[in-house]
Amino acid sequence: MSDSFIQWGRDALVPDSLERLGEMIGDASVVALSEAAHGAAEPLEFRNRVLRYLVEKKGFNTIAIESGMVESRLVHDYVRGRGGELASVLEQGISWGFDRFPQNRDLIQWLREHNTRSRPVNFYGFDVPGSPGSTEAKRGADTALMEVLRYLDRIDPRSPQVSSTEDYEWAVRAAVGALQIDQWLRLFHANSVTEALDIRDRAQFDNLCWIVGREGPGCKILVHASRFHLSTATFSTPFGPQQPAGTYLRKHFGAKLVTIGNLIGRGESHEGKIAPAAPDTLDGLAGSLGKTRFLLDLRAAASTVTNRLAQEHPLGAGQEGCSLAPGRAFDVLWYIDAVSRA
Repeated sequence: MSDSFIQWGRDALVPDSLERLGEMIGDASVVALSEAAHGAAEPLEFRNRVLRYLVEKKGFNTIAIESGMVESRLVHDYVRGRGGELASVLEQGISWGFDRFPQNRDLIQWLREHNTRSRPVNFYGFDVPGSPGSTEAKRGADTALMEVLRYLDRIDPRSPQVSSTEDYEWAVRAAVGALQIDQWLRLFHANSVTEALDIRDRAQFDNLCWIVGREGPGCKILVHASRFHLSTATFSTPFGPQQPAGTYLRKHFGAKLVTIGNLIGRGESHEGKIAPAAPDTLDGLAGSLGKTRFLLDLRAAASTVTNRLAQEHPLGAGQEGCSLAPGRAFDVLWYIDAVSRA
């Protein structure tokens, strides 16, 4: 789709200003902002800027990131002003080793400070608990189960009322998380990788539905995760096709959802060097538009481009071997030519 896309894209792209992004978001109450690589500084910094804009200008009151649901109770309580040391809250409350990124620390600090002076903004993780497969996380695969057992130990069988409603809700969700991680581990260790990945994405969607339901009808939420999880179309991987959480989000939230797909030209992330995107990849194609940072609303694509956008295209940014159809996966593209390690 290179020639037609480039011709249209050069005319249609806009600077990555928050005001222009706000126009693209419109009245959506669920904004799914993705990152092309974990542990790159600039996408995380952009997320923090977007959240502040959405809170201050559009009344958003919730953020959910790609981190363990069960672990996030610590961060949720901390940003609402409850006790704890920030370093420990980060280590125990954010999974996959993402606690080490200073942009996540900045996010939590801003939320806690904001919540002392204005309408509270709640924090959640929406991923499976226990960081399965990660060697960098501070808590392991038994995280959810241990939370359930600790809750049961605290409850006096002669007086069930000692449990608050909030504690009960989180304990039930921890029990669900224990089931999620059990299913994931059984499939993964049976070499059913695609099925395990699908279980994880379905769990992410279920957890997000719980978050939105818990926040109530006024919930306006920013969701942040890998572009693979937030794509609203299935995509191809070396393991086979995968159905991401975003496909369920689109069916459930419909026009209330706006998805923003991140593309990267080159650089470095926590996972290593990001080689310059090949010209035939989607990331490389975006780079050929000639701007270092921009937004592109794919919903406004010319008819000559729409059909091409609906076809799968290979990805760069360290995700070579994978492909997705940008026009079905995202409403808006956000491109940055170079990123640095978080």
